[in-house]
Amino acid sequence: MADGSRLFLQGRAQVGVSRPTAERMWLLCGLGFLAAAQSAVGDFGASVYAALAALVAALLAELFVTYREHGLRKVRDGSAAASAMALALMLPSHIHPMHAALGAVFAALVAKRSFGGLGASWMNPAVSGWLFVRFSWPAAFGPAAGAYAGYPGAAGSAADEAVRGFLNGTILGLFGAELPAGYIDIFWLDAPGIIADRAALSLLLLGAALFAFRASRWQASAAYLAVFALLARLLGALPEGGRLWEGNALLALLSGGTLLTAFVLVAEPSGSAKSMPGAVAAAALAAALSALFRFYGGELYGGFFAMALVCAVMPLLRRLERRLLYAPARAPAPPWAAPPPAGGPAGGIGANPSGASGGDGLSVGANAAGAGLSGGGPAGGIGANPSGGAGGDGLSVGANAAGPVLSSGGPAGGIGANPSGGAGGDGLSVGANAAGPVLSSGGPAGGIGANPSGAAGGAGLAGGAGEAGLGEGRHG
Repeated sequence: MADGSRLFLQGRAQVGVSRPTAERMWLLCGLGFLAAAQSAVGDFGASVYAALAALVAALLAELFVTYREHGLRKVRDGSAAASAMALALMLPSHIHPMHAALGAVFAALVAKRSFGGLGASWMNPAVSGWLFVRFSWPAAFGPAAGAYAGYPGAAGSAADEAVRGFLNGTILGLFGAELPAGYIDIFWLDAPGIIADRAALSLLLLGAALFAFRASRWQASAAYLAVFALLARLLGALPEGGRLWEGNALLALLSGGTLLTAFVLVAEPSGSAKSMPGAVAAAALAAALSALFRFYGGELYGGFFAMALVCAVMPLLRRLERRLLYAPARAPAPPWAAPPPAGGPAGGIGANPSGASGGDGLSVGANAAGAGLSGGGPAGGIGANPSGGAGGDGLSVGANAAGPVLSSGGPAGGIGANPSGGAGGDGLSVGANAAGPVLSSGGPAGGIGANPSGAAGGAGLAGGAGEAGLGEGRHG
């Protein structure tokens, strides 16, 4: 809105979620545990053991640091549990539970509490815990990297063949597409890999539930998946000697923790940009870095490294966000926003407010009074001897012909003793020869004072003008 010299953009931070923090965190924790349970079906429960170890360690570490000052309140907010579960989904299914627990403690104490708690750390706690485990025990991630060596073209299970046959013969057949063997099995991977990749089906359900409950920002997730899939299709085959537009976008989306990055890490509002445009831009940047690290850096889990880098530059992104979206922008003042002049040929509010023609809005001292609150030099003003020729629209004072609202006329009467006149006006009129419906009083030079008489009543709430305006009004 304009205030005369500046134009303010009415912007506010749009978190994009409607659930309280505690509800969002515990919902993420519960859905994440379902994903760990799906992965545990094929690894004899190892995924559940790792998830439970991370969860218990994070809650105990949080309780140890905050109980004396906050009691159980910090544990109840669910942030430690959600970070631990997200970390567990980023780890290999066969990881030692002690490694998962140490990563969760690092995330809770170093990455979060040492920087002030929830929303104050410069990096997502789950990402920091993953980096701690990755660089501390890199050999644990070796078998997981080879889980997709046979795709595409891997022989699928009986369930894979049945579902593919149905899809290829119905939905995909309408578009001339065909799903290769083994791609249905990816949704329930029975090979070494991180827990999130082994539970792709549960990750899809997790994302749908978060969006349905408005517990995360689906716009950021959609931006990440769209940009990453486009780059995977465009550039994914080049490192292996292929050509442009020959990359396997479907395999890229279902592996390497892409779904977990999109639905949990990118969409979480507490560690991202505050506005929706900022969150979408950060998600697109994370997707571009994920494709770069994966296809040209040789890192299957490039999305996690990309999120670490985006977290590092997030203060800069937030500064740009504030400058572009929330800072007031200067703009030249519009003509109608200029302050009224003080006196002169065009009337102002000040000494000797008289002039040739009245302006719109709040103007005093104009020959022809303007709309709004106006009064005139030769056309009546407010003060000593305010008389004039013709009244303006709106709230006008001291005009020969009264305006439609509050006006005072010349021969159209005033308010006072002996209020008589020739013909009553419309509106509020009192004491006219032909009385109007409401209150007006007339006089040849009617004012508010002695001997206000006149010929014809004015319109609206009219008090006399002619020679005398609204004020002492003794000039008749």
